[in-house]
Parts: sequence; structure tokens; C-alpha cells
Amino acid sequence: MPARREYTAEELAERLVRQREQARLRMAVLRARNRSRNAANVRVTPAVSGGAGDAHPPIPPSSLSISKEIEKVGRLLAPLGARGYEHQPDLWAELAATYPAARLSVEAYKIASWFKDAAQRSRKVKSWPAFLDNWLKKAQRDATAPPTAHGMAYQMPSPGKPADPEPVLPDGAVLQMIDPAEARRALLQAKRMTLPEKLALVRNGRQQ
Repeated sequence: MPARREYTAEELAERLVRQREQARLRMAVLRARNRSRNAANVRVTPAVSGGAGDAHPPIPPSSLSISKEIEKVGRLLAPLGARGYEHQPDLWAELAATYPAARLSVEAYKIASWFKDAAQRSRKVKSWPAFLDNWLKKAQRDATAPPTAHGMAYQMPSPGKPADPEPVLPDGAVLQMIDPAEARRALLQAKRMTLPEKLALVRNGRQQ
């Protein structure tokens, strides 16, 4: 078994400082990405009557582009006519105005692919307007959701929260690396111990 390396207090403090700097750098990258995404999705209008200006959602597409999108939707969902789907341009225009962040043609393609799935081939749609409204509502929610990191919602840190204090190590502290096999054996042994045995071990440690 390779010899264990012993770290001095100075080496341990340097490692902790490097880890904190790396964490701060990652947090700064996440903040920059969040600001860039917000800047791309928000438009600030000029001030009116001496006001400071208002923040608005992205400029909605023109009526011409919406018409082309609706035509493309009709072609994509045409095979679903056997399921009772009837293309209604007015309905899609209303959905486009209600859910501006959802791309109609993209969502229509997803709907057509969804019904091609074997698990959904026998599914019956009672109300296509309600089905489409629910589908685009979810697409709108997903499109406007805040950016995430590692699958979890990113939360901006509170500006008033003070920085975590640097760890203080006792004088002469020496840390040792534990062999993974030995650590697994210790954890397995701890799981097998009963509660009275664990309490007795804690008491003996305090007495020492």
C-alpha cells in the first residue's frame, strides 16, 4: 500500500484558498452568463416624459412571420387529421399572441413526433384547442425559465450576505490521506454498529 502523504497546516491552507478561488471563478462565470441571457431577452425602451424607461419582453414577431409559422404548423400537423385535428389559423394566431416565447413550428414538430410514439398512438384528444393551449403554456414556461446549472435552478447570492470566513486550523495540525478501502471498511463497520455501541464510542472519545 502506498505511503500516506501528510499535509502541513500551511499546505492545507493553500489548498483551501485555491479551492475558494476556483469556486468564486465558477460563480462569476455563472453570473456573467445569467446577465448575458437576461440582456438578450429584455429590451429597454427610451424614457417617456422624463421617466427612466421601462423593461419589456422581446419584440414579438411581425404578422407576416406569424402567418408563415402558422402555415408551416398546418403542414406539420396535417397527418393528425385522422385524430380529429382541424387546422385553425385564428386559433394559432391567438396562441402566438398568448405565448410569444414559444416557436409555433418547433412545437408543432414536437407534437407530431409525440403522436408518432408507440405509447401515444392510441391516445385520443377530446379537445384540440385545450390540448394545444396546455402544450404551448408549458413551452412558454420552459422558454422563460431562469438559466440552470447542473440541472438545478441557479440562485443569485444575496448581495448583503458576508463572505464565508477563512478556515482556522489549530497550530501543528497535520492531515493525513485515508486509503479509500480503509474508509469503506470504516463506514461498513459503522453501519453494523448498534445505537448503544455508537453512544458508548462517543462517550469514550469525549473522556479521552
